[in-house]
Amino acid sequence: MVWVPGPVALSGKKPTVLPGLLLNDDNGLDGGAYANGGLYCVAKAAATLLIGDAVFWSAAFTVNKSVTAADRLKRAGIVAGGVPRAMADYILEVISRSGDIGLVAGNANDIVLVCYRGICIGIGDSAIAAGTQVTFSATTAGRLVASATAAVTDAMGVVGTMVDATAANGDKARILVSY
Repeated sequence: MVWVPGPVALSGKKPTVLPGLLLNDDNGLDGGAYANGGLYCVAKAAATLLIGDAVFWSAAFTVNKSVTAADRLKRAGIVAGGVPRAMADYILEVISRSGDIGLVAGNANDIVLVCYRGICIGIGDSAIAAGTQVTFSATTAGRLVASATAAVTDAMGVVGTMVDATAANGDKARILVSY
């Protein structure tokens, strides 16, 4: 089954400097179809990052997306929110609403929030079955692809496990981030 987003709600979370808890932001209006949540941390964006991007630690407290195989071992998680400094209010928000996936979370040197444990929304780079372990795409930075089935190990840089299936490139799906 391909994940179908629920309605967009208007609430957000404001984190402290400590790792925080990401809760479902659709306020139950989706009947559970958009169940997500988990732990997140604050990091600096090395480049423009989108909500739903799979990222790695590129420097101290700095995350980026990549198509380089060696960066898989430095995986950080999935971008779950932030606020570009171009916005007037500068309020850091966890934006984990279905309509916000794929929007800019932050530009270079902006603060973003990274879900490192839990169920977050990511973007597939191909068709991926539910239950498949996923890693960084080698063709589109920030996207996810199925990990090699022959030997799924830490060397493969597994980001998590697909909760929902994706049917095509660009499909959004829930991912259990737990490496």
